[in-house]
Amino acid sequence: MAAALLAAQLAHGRLHSPFTARDVYRNEWTGLTEPRVVQGALEGLAELGWIRAETVRAPDGGRPTVRFRINNPRLPAGPACPLAPRASGGVREPLTSPGWQPPAWGFVSFVGSSLAS
Repeated sequence: MAAALLAAQLAHGRLHSPFTARDVYRNEWTGLTEPRVVQGALEGLAELGWIRAETVRAPDGGRPTVRFRINNPRLPAGPACPLAPRASGGVREPLTSPGWQPPAWGFVSFVGSSLAS
């Protein structure tokens, strides 16, 4: 469940690549506020090949940071989101961006949820 929620955030371009687990839970998205849950979602998406983890050592010798890079070529790698709000309200619709194709989901469904709008 949490992996699907995080996948939706990635698909909408709401995280820049690279990002940390802390970046995810600090956004306080529903279902992704607990570090333990976010870590499980990140591990699940890494197993599916959507993201890849990289360890970055601090220059001062401090604790290394684990960053995640978006690995799915169908997902936006930064803030240039292929979906934009309509002028009439909060409903989002696809933009006509050259070369962009919608992600082939298969495990995410928003039917009947509050995320369907």
